[in-house]
Amino acid sequence: MILKFYNLATILIFVLTSLVFNIPLAGQIFYNDFIPDKILQHTAYDSIDINSDGVYDLRFTQEDSVATSLGNANGVGVTLLHYDVEFVGLAPSYDPSHFYTYKLASYMLVDQNAGGQLWVTKLGPNDAVRVMQMFFYTIPFHLGEWINNVVDGYLGIRIKINNHWHYGWIRMDVDQNATMLTIKDFAYNEVPMQGIYTSQTNSYKPVRVEVCYVDSLCANMIGYERSLNSHLLYDKVYKMNSNGGYDSIGMVAPSAAPCFFDYDTNTILSPQQYFVSAVDSSSIEWQASDAIFSIYAEIVINSNNQSILQWSHYTNQNFSKYYIFGYDSLCHKMQIIDSVDNTLNSYLLPSSSTQNLCQEYQIRLALNAPLNINGNLFLDTISSNIATTANHYQLFPQAGFSAQIVLDSTYDIYQFTDTSKANIDSYYWDFGDGTTSTYRNPKHSFLPGVYTVSLTVQNCYGFDSIVKQHFIDVSSSIKTSIAADGELIVYPIPANNSLNIEANTIIREISLYSIDGKETISYGNFGKRIMTLDVSQLPTGFYFLRTRLENNREIYRKIMVR
Repeated sequence: MILKFYNLATILIFVLTSLVFNIPLAGQIFYNDFIPDKILQHTAYDSIDINSDGVYDLRFTQEDSVATSLGNANGVGVTLLHYDVEFVGLAPSYDPSHFYTYKLASYMLVDQNAGGQLWVTKLGPNDAVRVMQMFFYTIPFHLGEWINNVVDGYLGIRIKINNHWHYGWIRMDVDQNATMLTIKDFAYNEVPMQGIYTSQTNSYKPVRVEVCYVDSLCANMIGYERSLNSHLLYDKVYKMNSNGGYDSIGMVAPSAAPCFFDYDTNTILSPQQYFVSAVDSSSIEWQASDAIFSIYAEIVINSNNQSILQWSHYTNQNFSKYYIFGYDSLCHKMQIIDSVDNTLNSYLLPSSSTQNLCQEYQIRLALNAPLNINGNLFLDTISSNIATTANHYQLFPQAGFSAQIVLDSTYDIYQFTDTSKANIDSYYWDFGDGTTSTYRNPKHSFLPGVYTVSLTVQNCYGFDSIVKQHFIDVSSSIKTSIAADGELIVYPIPANNSLNIEANTIIREISLYSIDGKETISYGNFGKRIMTLDVSQLPTGFYFLRTRLENNREIYRKIMVR
């Protein structure tokens, strides 16, 4: 496999495919904070260029002692200077000659529906002042919603850029009697036709994405820092497909830890690229995080027949060194064997004739700033997939086993030995007599008969089974020699009518127990080395034989009565 290196061309593909696949790359907020605030009083005005194109879009005014038909008045207002800017408002029945802007609260969605309200446009060539508030002090009377000391009120606006509407807000204060107007800041969504919340000053962008390969799961874990957004509906995870575009592969609820596991088997075959976006409660998908590749490692043989471990560069530079780990066959775990600078991406493995006992290698790096996920899951070490030496190791399991009679050919307990290939996580034996085992190398006794034995093995890459037909053939006349040191011989196994016990010293006591621990036969205080038990009346099954010898040594054997 050729390692992939990612440059400007890849980035351009990422941008272009984002447009094709509707990926929210540009979901950013333009925000402008007036420092100091614009303060208008004593018949003052000021104009604002929202989109910084050199053309003023809105004019704000404050007027003192304006004579009207209802008497003298103070007032504050906003004027639309052209047809490509509008605000949210209404002409009320008490003053149909003016449009009054609505005063929006914090975190209200400003979009094409504008909360079900009306978008107000420029009236005509002569224009008219769109009033926010008028206060008549000859006969105390208020018009509009910007009354009673407004602090942090929001004016919903939209402005046309490149023939597309962009939604935004302007934050203002108005004092009790409309003698002072304070303009604080404004913002708009740079994505056409996509809403914005009042008070929102930046996009909900997940940051610090890290991708780590988890050995035990054979999966990539995508961890990230979540944007502070109390109205988050879910985070959305994307992965690059084979065509260079991106597919959504899952969502993460706001109540869950900000991480996602990708169990696709391709994660162990090549580097994968991911990014994360945030979707709010109004189903608006905000700016995506930076895209990041997982580490992919492999072993190649160079022209000098040397083994080279090489890997793709990790796209996040929040670390200083790559650490090379190898599998230690003595300790049965990965151990560090060396480290290289983060600018390198290859390593000459030790010669197989000297110290290269490892069959598996992995690249790891320690983050300079560990990622804390939900306070309990820490991502401080990034891991690659496991790279393996050629023809020595396989990822996917292949089941296999052998068996032999313990001690000698007359012994009816079989020792099964696992010979499966690959790192196996679990074993399931079926001995064909209704019993099973999950040990790697179990022992098992059989009644007389012929048995088919099967083994199923599994790891995180898959599972495999092997079935051996008529593998065990137990004769009906077997003399079993159980004691390796010759202390005790018990025969025949299985026993029909009688069971013989021969010891190399005096037998003091014999007891026979059923499989559930109930005593069925007991003899004591006789000075013989050979005893015969009558078992003709016992039900067929397994029993435990306890023999106490002259030296008070107790020997336990499992026998079978037929």
